[in-house]
This record gives sequence, C-alpha cells and structure tokens, in this order.
Amino acid sequence: MANSSSTQLAGVPTGTESQLVPLGMIHVADDRNGRALLDMDHAKELAEQIRKDGLLHPITLRPRADGFELIAGRHRLEAFKLLGWTHAPSWIKDVDDYQTGVLRLSENVTRSQLSPAEEAWQLAGLLENTPGGVDELAARTGRNVNWILDRLEMADWPDSLMQAIHHGKISLAAAKSLVRIPDPELRELRIHDAARSGINARTASLWLQQALGEPPPDSEVSENWCQTPSTQNEITSFQNCFCCRRSVELEHMRPVRICVNCVRDLEEAAPSRKAQPLTPNGSQPQERSTTV
Repeated sequence: MANSSSTQLAGVPTGTESQLVPLGMIHVADDRNGRALLDMDHAKELAEQIRKDGLLHPITLRPRADGFELIAGRHRLEAFKLLGWTHAPSWIKDVDDYQTGVLRLSENVTRSQLSPAEEAWQLAGLLENTPGGVDELAARTGRNVNWILDRLEMADWPDSLMQAIHHGKISLAAAKSLVRIPDPELRELRIHDAARSGINARTASLWLQQALGEPPPDSEVSENWCQTPSTQNEITSFQNCFCCRRSVELEHMRPVRICVNCVRDLEEAAPSRKAQPLTPNGSQPQERSTTV
C-alpha cells in the first residue's frame, strides 16, 4: 500500500490543500444533476495522458459520514483506477449541497465536459435552492442571465429530446425547432427520426414549418431540391421513409402511431439499403415498394 502511494506521488501536484485519499473512501453521487455519466473511452485517454505527463489537477471531494463524496473529477477518478492507483490526489472542500452543485457546474462548464442537457439538469437543480433566483445563479456560476434562462427552458423539454441532445444525436440548434412542434405524437416521431438520421437545423426548421402549416421562408434552402421544367427551382424538403428507405417529400410523409417495440422490430427487419435518389421531375427511378 505504502509503496503504491509513493509511486503515485511522482505524478501528483504538490500543494498544502492536496492530500491522498484511499479510493475506497470516495463515493460518486448517482444522479443526473452531477456528472455521474461515465465515458470509458475518455477515461482511458485521460489515464494514458496522466501516465505520460502526470496529473495536473487533483479531484475535488467533500467529507461525509462514510468517507468522501466526489464533487469534480469523475473521469480522473476512473483514470486513477485504470492506472492501478490506490489513492486519489484530492482537494477537500467542506461545503453544503448547494455549494457542491455550484462547484460541480462551474468545474464541468469550465472544462467543457457537460452536454447542453447536463447543463440544463444541473441548473434546474441549483435554482430550487437559490434564494436570489436567476440573477444570483448567473453571478455564482459566472454565466450571463440569458444563457441561464436558455438552459433552464431546456429542463422542461421532453426527456426523449434531452437524451438525444445529451448523446450527441441531435444538435441544440435542431432541437430548438423540434421542441416547438405542437402535436406531441408528431413531435415524438420527428425526434425519433432526427436522432436516427442525424438531421441538421435547417431540416428541423422545415419540419416545424410543415407542422405549423406554414410555407418555409424564402431564405430557407433544404438539403435536397429538385429542378422543375420551369426556369425556377422548386425548394422541397425530403426525408427517408422509415420502411422502404426511399427519399420522399415531407408533404407525403404521415405520422404513424407505433410503439417502441414495433419500431425496434422494424429497424431490425428493415433491409440495409441506401435511400434511392430522385430524378429531376421528382419521381423515383425504380418502382416503389408497396406501402402499408
């Protein structure tokens, strides 16, 4: 034990506040308001970096009855385990729940380690215990009020959309259009389609315009367009059919009530083929498959 700890010290930053804490005494909060979600690939890369260059920043802990609770440094803690360390270089902060939340958010935002969804979840939890409301929260986190309000609004978004944002399947720009689709069933269908096919913000905006029954603005240009026999270009938005995978104009797509189990079955049974291109007049070059 002692030899292992001594070996660690070669790569550990020195400082009066830093101390070695046994890994077995460190507990990770299991809630989504903290960064409990672990990316093992990132932890492995971090372990290799620490092996080569040493540790630049200890993790941050706070004392509790059965040891210590992790405030910041989830991936560094996992990297220590991968390196075979028995103790973690740590800064100990005697702080309450609210201060812990602020420290977690500030640490992770500074390091750009939170997804927009995680930022929203953390801020929503902090706001409940912030007497001064949004203004105080902005001052404590070092963020402007508009950024705080933007993230707090996200905390009320559908969980399916938030999970897609968190896992990088839907961009924040696209999500801001999808969440405004008024029909809940159509919105969920579009979220599923977006997460599956990785649409951009422009297509999401066109989906919203269609859901609202409004023509797209002249400034909008879709990912796909077709030339008509006339001298003008007809701007049209397309999406791949879930079943046959052909590219179809959005106005010919229909929302379908289908449970997630059947969606999974269809995905597994669907043939793996690329979407068929459109000819200049908008027709398919091959015979269409029979629709259900």
